[in-house]
Amino acid sequence: MNRATNLIWVALVVLVVSGCGSSSTDGGGAGAPGTPALDELDEAPTFAVVSSDFSESSIALLDADFEVLSESWINSGTAYPGLVATLSGDVALPTVQQGNGTFTFIDRFFTDVVSQFYVPSGNLNGQVRTQGDGTDYSSNPQDYVAVSATSAWVTRYEPNLDENAPPEDRGTDLLELDPSTMTRTGNRIDLSQFDTTGTAPGDEGPVEVPVYARPNRAVLVGSILVVGLDRLSAAAKASGPGVAALVDLADESVEGLPLGEGIANCGNVTPVPGSASKV
Repeated sequence: MNRATNLIWVALVVLVVSGCGSSSTDGGGAGAPGTPALDELDEAPTFAVVSSDFSESSIALLDADFEVLSESWINSGTAYPGLVATLSGDVALPTVQQGNGTFTFIDRFFTDVVSQFYVPSGNLNGQVRTQGDGTDYSSNPQDYVAVSATSAWVTRYEPNLDENAPPEDRGTDLLELDPSTMTRTGNRIDLSQFDTTGTAPGDEGPVEVPVYARPNRAVLVGSILVVGLDRLSAAAKASGPGVAALVDLADESVEGLPLGEGIANCGNVTPVPGSASKV
């Protein structure tokens, strides 16, 4: 991953999705479920902006007219009761928010936590680590895709080079979470079939090195989860041909979609506005 050293990285304004406002069933209003954690907002947000220097992060929230609801609703200094992990310096928003009165964000490398809050109440639905506790392995989650009230999938970017690692710590896969309890279900879909090899510079000339699939961003189209794969070596000095993984969640089958000659490092996948079937 590219990491800025002295520059502040500001994510483009990200649409939270219509339907994110509170209702009698979304958990956003007074007496909402969850643990009180963050300040209550005047209304549910429509947009969110992440700013970070990879040391500290902050999330600002805006309404539909781009008026600021909170300049820093949560940041790396936030330590409200109920938070298992504070905001790291490496934070991402899901490509598509789950909606239904919730707001989700992802702490990535070495923090490895998905957090979900109700809006506008600020109550915490839950936080879940994207690998087992007590391991030195970092799964480096990149995206969160909600499928139903009890199923969501996280793309785990980092391969685990320990061949004896348990399935929950393997990486290079999709890991299922239950949003209703914010827990891991134990289900995963392995994408290591897209690992390959590539050529990297060596002390005595080019050498062939392993290249890992590295699932990054994902978009759900019907029952198909389209997953972008970066396909990079451990030191990011070699890449493989561009491929997207097509995962049919109906039966958890997986196919590869080659993206054309000369294309590589293709982890970003986004919806096409106005189309329910294009990415």
